[in-house]
Amino acid sequence: PLTYIVGGYVFSNWVAFAAERQLLDFFMLDETTALFLQALVKWVSLALVLSLVARSMGYTTTGLDTMLASSGVAVAFASQTMLRNFVAGMILLVSRPFQVTL
Repeated sequence: PLTYIVGGYVFSNWVAFAAERQLLDFFMLDETTALFLQALVKWVSLALVLSLVARSMGYTTTGLDTMLASSGVAVAFASQTMLRNFVAGMILLVSRPFQVTL
């Protein structure tokens, strides 16, 4: 199990690094946005790996997965305005509709 956890950690770091390279090179995003999305990819892949490791060790993770998903929905409903503004900000960062010069 420890080998799986260490391997999963290495895998999540590799996926996050590959995502950052793709975001910077292919999608041409700025570094701040790419680093934020890289951290998001890293934590989501790490959570997936830990869930798979727990499942391979014989633990039933259905209840935990359901609880995490329902709490995510509850948080999303509770913070709709904040999430709407966050998504609008991400769209502005990605699309760059205007140029600001000093």
